[in-house]
This record gives sequence, C-alpha cells and structure tokens, in this order.
Amino acid sequence: MLEGAQPMGQISTSGPTPSMRSLLLTRRVLVCAGCGGVGKTSVAASLGLAGAQLGRRVVALTVDPAKRLAESLGADPAVHERQFVSRERLSALGVPAEGDLSVLLLDPEHTLGELVARLSPDPRAAVRITQHPLFRYFSSYLAGANEYMAMEKLLLVLDDPECDLVILDTPPTRHALDFLNAPARLTDALDGPIIRAMGKMVSGTGRFSLDLAARGAATLLRGFGKVTGAGTLEQVATLIAELNVIFGGFRERAKRVAAVFLDPSFAYVIVVRPEAGAVDDGLFFLGALADRNMAVSAIVANRVNQVLDQELLSEGLSQLRTAVSDEQFVCLERAVQEHGAREESEVAQLARLRAATYAQGLTPIELPALPLGVKNLEALSELSAVFVETA
Repeated sequence: MLEGAQPMGQISTSGPTPSMRSLLLTRRVLVCAGCGGVGKTSVAASLGLAGAQLGRRVVALTVDPAKRLAESLGADPAVHERQFVSRERLSALGVPAEGDLSVLLLDPEHTLGELVARLSPDPRAAVRITQHPLFRYFSSYLAGANEYMAMEKLLLVLDDPECDLVILDTPPTRHALDFLNAPARLTDALDGPIIRAMGKMVSGTGRFSLDLAARGAATLLRGFGKVTGAGTLEQVATLIAELNVIFGGFRERAKRVAAVFLDPSFAYVIVVRPEAGAVDDGLFFLGALADRNMAVSAIVANRVNQVLDQELLSEGLSQLRTAVSDEQFVCLERAVQEHGAREESEVAQLARLRAATYAQGLTPIELPALPLGVKNLEALSELSAVFVETA
C-alpha cells in the first residue's frame, strides 16, 4: 500500500475538505456520480490516469454501455476481464514504475451469475439458474439490477491486494440517486407480489399450476421479456422457484452492500456541467448524500469553455464586414452572439455553483472543454493534469 494511504474504515473525515490530489493518494474508492450527460465517464477516466501518475495501482470500473471509458483508455470494449494499459503508454504519460492503470467493464448478467454462485447452497442449483433460458430476461427485470451489480463488482475488485484505488464510473441513470437506492430497489423487486405469485406457480414436485393470484401475475408477466404463452410462463415460474431458495441471501447481501458505501475510505465526486439543469441536479445530489451521511469530497465542473475576449471578437467581426458577403456576415454575427450568450450563462452557473458549495468547504474543480473531446489517453492527460496539480 502506498505511503499515506489507509485501509478501509480508518480514514478520518474530520478537518478541512481534502484536495483532489489528497483524495487520489489516500482514499480506496472514488465514486463519480451525477446526472446523465455531464461527462462522468471522461472524468472517471482522467481520475484513473491521475491516480496512476501519482504512483497508485488503479482500476477504472465502468458500467457505461457505450464503453467510452474503455475506448479512451485504449482497452477492448468487448472484453469483460481486467485489462491493463501498457507500460510503454503509461511511461509516455508520466506514470512512475510503481503506478499502473487497468480497466474493468461491467457485464451485469455475468456479475449476477457470480453472485448466484456465491449465494446458492448447491452448485448444481446455481448452474440450473444461470443456464436457464430466461436468466438474462430476469436480470433485466430486477429493478436497479445494473446499478446494484456495479456495487457488487466494486466489492469484488476491492478484494484484490494488487489494487490501491478504484475509480467507479456510476451507471447512466435518469436520476443520480438511482445508484444509491439500488440495494433497496432490488430487495423491493424480490419481495414484490409478482415474484411471490410466480413462485407459487410451481408446486413442491416442480409441476406448473395457476391459482387465482398466479393467474393475475401471469397476465402482468406477458410483457416481461416480450414473452407470451403458458409454456414460457412455466419457464418463468420455474426460474423464480429456483431463485426463491437464495432470495434471502440476496436481501442480506444488499443490506451489507449499502452499508459498505458509507465507509470513510469512499470519496464521492459529483460531476456537473455549467448548465442550469446539471447544476440543479448536482446540488440536489449534494444534499441527498448529506442526508445519508455520505460526505461529498469534491465537485467537478466538466467541459468548461474558455472565456473569450468579446471586444476582440467584435473587432474581428467588424474587420470582416467588407471581406465577406452579407449572408456570410449575418452567419458570423449570429455565431458570435450565440457564443456570447452561452458564455454568459456558463459564467453565471459556475458562480452559482461556487456560492452554493462554499458553506460545505468545496471549491468546484473546473475541467476545460477539449476541442476534439476525450478520445484517447493523450487527451485524458490534459484533464488528469488538473487533478494531479490541484493542491
């Protein structure tokens, strides 16, 4: 373990808010959270590279279905095993010999299968469940399955003694709280009336039966996985009957998973964009985490555009007045006006974000908007430098 880093459960949260550099050096997990479309993936990737540049052994764990994090780090999106960035590429980006960076893509179905194998008292039952033709549909049906499986995979990675720091890129959700609520949503789904009724469809001998309650559940489940017909419903009921044996284990496991995310070795990084809606969501999430006793350690304002000299733009525009056609000039003038309005709005939103987070001792870290976006390690290094140099 790197000097200065502390094991889970032994990091004090008292005192001034730590810098991003300090978080990268001392915490075990950085959770990147926020609403969709704010660039959590690029922030997570740049944090992973920054951690490696500071000499830590980093795993970047992503559940982003677009696999952009893997692609930006040069990994194969089709591979679901841990992939290491080559030493040659890391050295070129200033990563010391003791640091490394790897990427792990989440496959929710595979992770659910691993969980079933651990919770099942009988290996043969685990095989029957995971090889059931409707197992994939069931994993999609469970409320919060993707978010919850991200939590499960994180805990598996934390057991690896060769890993100092995990960067978790949380799933793209309609609401940032969906991730933190995933364990409760999963257990609610397991305890739901449809699941209970479908479990009754199979008698003790394994034969399919439809009592009154089960008939109602069968009607509702005709939309489940785009399946219809009594034969398919029997398959569903049989799968749920098998799963009922380990549902209790799921519930207890979910409680433990939720508790782990309160550990002080976890740091929560809220990612926003300098736009009104994203700032609103970020501030709401900040309060929601506080209500759960989960202190936010950093706020990142992503894709911040450079403030241009409006007088210089206007002067350049006037010089072009006689050099282009009237139609071209109108287009240029409109573009300058739109940029000015967007810039004014961004500046106002950043000021609002700073004012709202000042009381928590947080100063938003601003990441620049890159002209060509974040598509490779070289572009990521422009962003990671901001985190490495943050005092």
